[in-house]
Amino acid sequence: MTFVTWVLSSVIAAASPVTDGTIAISGNGCYGDMKIVSVAGEKNRYELPIKIILDKKSKTPFERKTCNMRLPLSFKSNRKIQVSDISQTVNIDGAGVKSTLNISVVGKKSKTLSTSTSKTLVSEGLVVESECGKDLILTGDLNVVAAGSEIVSAKTEPVQITLKIINCK
Repeated sequence: MTFVTWVLSSVIAAASPVTDGTIAISGNGCYGDMKIVSVAGEKNRYELPIKIILDKKSKTPFERKTCNMRLPLSFKSNRKIQVSDISQTVNIDGAGVKSTLNISVVGKKSKTLSTSTSKTLVSEGLVVESECGKDLILTGDLNVVAAGSEIVSAKTEPVQITLKIINCK
């Protein structure tokens, strides 16, 4: 078992109504399995279950779906985590749909990824880094909004992310 896998499997679950013991998920658009899985053949690469299905089948002017994640992590005093290379595939059928994704550590700012077309959102390189030896909460916030009277649909795939535990200097 790698150290990252050990950390991810031994997290302290936050007080949340929806948790599987390692990750807390909430939102009105989440779907599928709610577990973190390793990406086959890629070191330190994981799929996070932050994904949405939105099917706007009426001519109502607005519909919004959310899927949010909170993952508490603890570290030894000489370790920290680097979050990098985020990607998510977004499939949109229709106009007036916008998907926004933000992966961060509580208390730190990071770049928001967004699209109004079908594509793979990518943020390459270091996105955010924790402080040395400090417990943290890794967050993921995904929103899909459909505005207008069109009948539209959107589906986002799981977020892929690199989580690397490193020694502090």
